[in-house]
Amino acid sequence: MEWLKSIAGNASKPVDGPQQPQQQQQTTTPGGGSGGDGKGQEHSAATPVYSLASTGPLQQPFWDALTPSTCQNILIAGCGGGYDVFSGIPLFFALHKMGKTVSLANISFTTSLQTVTGKRYTEHCVAVTADSVRSDERNWKIETENYFPELFLSKWFREKEGMEVPIYSFAARGVKKVSAVYQALATELELDCIILADGGTDSLMTGDEEGLGTPMEDMTSIAAVSNIKSDRLTQKFLVCLGYGVDAFHGVCHNHVLENVAALSRAGGFYGTFSLLPQHPEAQKFIDAYTNCQPMNSIVCASVVSAIQGNFGNYHHPATACRTKGGPLFINPLMSMYWCFDFDAVIKQIKYLSHIHDTNNASEVQSAIMGWHYSTWRDDKGKFIGRVTTPFPH
Repeated sequence: MEWLKSIAGNASKPVDGPQQPQQQQQTTTPGGGSGGDGKGQEHSAATPVYSLASTGPLQQPFWDALTPSTCQNILIAGCGGGYDVFSGIPLFFALHKMGKTVSLANISFTTSLQTVTGKRYTEHCVAVTADSVRSDERNWKIETENYFPELFLSKWFREKEGMEVPIYSFAARGVKKVSAVYQALATELELDCIILADGGTDSLMTGDEEGLGTPMEDMTSIAAVSNIKSDRLTQKFLVCLGYGVDAFHGVCHNHVLENVAALSRAGGFYGTFSLLPQHPEAQKFIDAYTNCQPMNSIVCASVVSAIQGNFGNYHHPATACRTKGGPLFINPLMSMYWCFDFDAVIKQIKYLSHIHDTNNASEVQSAIMGWHYSTWRDDKGKFIGRVTTPFPH
């Protein structure tokens, strides 16, 4: 199927990441759309409003594990950095409504993060707030920068929600340094639970697949969280939002489903649930994305498009200039959360031990790619692992 080959056609930019300054883009408004035009009807006052964490006879293990009072202090962290932290926004509000103390963290791709003001947690981590500024001599307004999702998200919380929410931000370093950040946050915030939120599903790749997606930041986060030593931190989860978006980076979604099935057999798959237009948490996610430099995230644009009921080759106005080069396959699976037990996930990753001693991002990338080639290529360079295959129907 074509969407397995490319989720963004011939677009030359990465799915998420810093962009060159562009003209202001048109963005969609909350309320959703149907078909391919994105102009669906607004919900009427009579439309039922549901919460993500509503209880019922088929209550999911994910929410069951988060309900006890012993799971009070929760950190939601963007697994792959960039706009991955936005994948945790619906969960943030659902857990906040449950009375939990919820914090946000993220690997930041913002340049010169060391010059951003805010309380520091280790040399490499700063709490970015709505008041953060640059502390160097460049004298520019930080608000004019074209890529700083953590800053704009914190400003959005203040301006739209009346909440002061710092985003604990740290650069993409090696596992050793990122482990130190997570250890410091676990101690400082007295964490009972960590939820890694991935925008996409390439964090589920185990290593023997032909296409691993963009594993560097995801695996750095997963390895770092696995290193935390804390008697109090007893709950860890991985959640994925945006099934299908990683096709642009070569992920075979047959392999995603096969890996989910293996996690289910191991008792580590905690189910799925959809973000629906009538969820207040989904509307907050849409509003946050729309107001935080939306041109920078094709992943969020795809999820928003799916929530609003668009289908097929629909290009969100905020990112259409980047995706028009090829077909998209927007569909309802993109707006679903897939939830997993963290320990079950790390048991499936075949190369995690090879990156634990890394000191910087390039070492992580080299370790992963070197292991993947040497392990799954024969002496003629032919791939001998799980090859990319189309869906059977």
